[in-house]
Amino acid sequence: MNNQIVNRRYMQSFVIGSSWMVFIWYFMAVSGSDEAMMNYDYKTYSMVAPLALGLLNVFGLYLARRFSLSSLQRFIMTALIGALIVSIVITYFRLYNFPTKQRWIQQYISLFIVYTFVFVIVIYTLEELLVGV
Repeated sequence: MNNQIVNRRYMQSFVIGSSWMVFIWYFMAVSGSDEAMMNYDYKTYSMVAPLALGLLNVFGLYLARRFSLSSLQRFIMTALIGALIVSIVITYFRLYNFPTKQRWIQQYISLFIVYTFVFVIVIYTLEELLVGV
């Protein structure tokens, strides 16, 4: 495959992954959080989240090409990897002040639900409509 076409495809994947239709779901979830429980700046989050989601979508495309994954496998795997990375980061850096272990578990489950919804439904649909995965 031509390098220019490959590069274009990765760029499309980044733009879709970092688009408003993707990151709005995360912003809605964070904006509904109790600020007293958060150990990070919302302004920084709003700059980093779209970039991270775009890069995660590119990484998912890379994995799909490298391991010959179907589109559905790609988006499920990307959702799981993304939720796992964020779970590790929020735990290691204590980005929340949750009072109980149960609340941490609730957060992890929520992450997996949101990442699965966003990647398997939102991003998959956008890529299907705009790129034709």
